[in-house]
Amino acid sequence: MYKTMNYKVEDKCFGPDTQSAIVQTFDDWGTSNFDWNKELTNLMTVIRQVTDFCEYDESLYDYLNYCYQGDMCEPQNMVQTLLKKVFQVTTIANDFAQIYMEGLPT
Repeated sequence: MYKTMNYKVEDKCFGPDTQSAIVQTFDDWGTSNFDWNKELTNLMTVIRQVTDFCEYDESLYDYLNYCYQGDMCEPQNMVQTLLKKVFQVTTIANDFAQIYMEGLPT
């Protein structure tokens, strides 16, 4: 289904806006700066960025379309096809988490 080996996730998927919203939420957690309205807004920003730019829904649509038009819908092939794109996006999230856990640069 996906034969392009040089697929690149959009920069906005886990871009600076998404990262800063996540960092700000974790920095404010448990401090006097914690404000539910601000934290929920940050969470909504993260969810919106991920759903709009990470293309998870496009992968599902592509899969259903592919499966409907062809006869390559064996479970092994289905899982392998869907996981290719999911792993690419998840790799970016893991890289961000690793950078965050190492501490913010000064």
